[in-house]
Amino acid sequence: MFIALWSGFSPTQAWSSERLLCFSDVCLGDGSEILETIKLDDLTSVADNYANTADLRTALPDTSDSDRKTLARRVDRQGRFLIDGQTVEIFRRLKSVCTLIAPFVSTFKSESGHFTAIEFNIVNVDGHTRLRVKKIARAFHVKPGTPEYLALARDLSQKFGYKIDSSAPSVSPDGVVTSFIADEQGFHLSFALPDLKAPETDIAKQQVCEPKNRVKID
Repeated sequence: MFIALWSGFSPTQAWSSERLLCFSDVCLGDGSEILETIKLDDLTSVADNYANTADLRTALPDTSDSDRKTLARRVDRQGRFLIDGQTVEIFRRLKSVCTLIAPFVSTFKSESGHFTAIEFNIVNVDGHTRLRVKKIARAFHVKPGTPEYLALARDLSQKFGYKIDSSAPSVSPDGVVTSFIADEQGFHLSFALPDLKAPETDIAKQQVCEPKNRVKID
């Protein structure tokens, strides 16, 4: 389930995205403050990969050795850093990122009990590092063809302006992608922001990231 929510897609339709960006509890573009408002799942079962602590020392210069060691052990098989109870305080304290590293991903259940995955990327906002929600995927466990399924599909279609049950992902004029994936348990609906462009990707232009002044010996 967790991996399936991020299945690849190729956008093929254009449409308006004015009301597309939010579920009730999380929006594309949200920052790390969203971590204060949702109850994160424990992702220990998918923490089956490791990161290089030396790389993290370069990427996250203002984190402690202890925090970097914890982060290095909380990586999934796709190389993404996991935000859960083990790491959320580290991300709340995060001030600077000096190199583009793997995305940060977390999961939670909505108030209605729907499994939800969110993926953050790092952006540069006026010279400061910020976490931003880049992808949201939500699983709706309703049996296809039932009245509940049809009612939910109708409501979501009206809310987001996207025809649920469409096999073709959509892309809005501003690059936001919507994807629908169905299986025997229900369906997944996901939103994704377009890839970053300069200067958002220029995260190294922060004082903490600048090389230390060296004494030059002639």
